[in-house]
Amino acid sequence: MTSNHTLGAIPRHRSNDALSAVVTAPGIDPNTVAALDAELEASLEWINHPAVFGRDSRKAVLQAIGVISSQRGYTFRTTVESLWAGRVSGIKRMTDRSREWREEGGGEVGIMEES
Repeated sequence: MTSNHTLGAIPRHRSNDALSAVVTAPGIDPNTVAALDAELEASLEWINHPAVFGRDSRKAVLQAIGVISSQRGYTFRTTVESLWAGRVSGIKRMTDRSREWREEGGGEVGIMEES
């Protein structure tokens, strides 16, 4: 299954923790680890940003985690989302149909409840 993610090759980040040794373990997908590492690095850069986390960084981080964990939408915007959605059966088909429906303007009458 291919993804719509068009940023090219996943940049390889070198973590300074024990997880970097896990990438070479059997059964671990290095692309997934690299995507997760890049996502985490991008998120962590905001933790010390005073405009975003000036008052209580712990609360803001917990709120962000809550938003992400309760997400019910599926996209291919980031490498991690693309890898995850590509592994769940039906997600690609569902997003393609959703895109078609959106481009058509939701049909003639929009969304209607079935009786």
